[in-house]
Amino acid sequence: MMLSCRKVKPFTVSTICYKDITDYKTWWPKYYKKTCQSSDEIKSKFTLSNYRQFTYDSSTPGYLITSDYIGGFVSQCFKLIKPKAMPTLPTNPAYSKTLPINIKKIDNLKKVLQYMSSEILEFYYHITSWETTNAECEATEAD
Repeated sequence: MMLSCRKVKPFTVSTICYKDITDYKTWWPKYYKKTCQSSDEIKSKFTLSNYRQFTYDSSTPGYLITSDYIGGFVSQCFKLIKPKAMPTLPTNPAYSKTLPINIKKIDNLKKVLQYMSSEILEFYYHITSWETTNAECEATEAD
């Protein structure tokens, strides 16, 4: 499904496939620190939930400037990149196949198919044929 939108600043909306999702989960620990301290004299620990504004400047890769408030006067700079790290974007896909959908969600989707317009019906009808899982039963069997 490809859609083009807005004449002033056009952009394209496309349906993604499981192959389009990149594996950042295993990529980032090679190049970035899990924890770090600010580079100022206070040496504050980087805690994501403490900040409301984040600024990244491509001229200083690996550094993140944070502020407690949006447009706040006080800011702190954190060096997140590991020493001598030269990150390249990941290319490995996150998944090797489509992920199964909970059977209850597929059942609910089948119930509402009758109310969908013909333009979108084919897309959602196709989803009902995807692989399913019963997450509650599988979790119980694992115990």
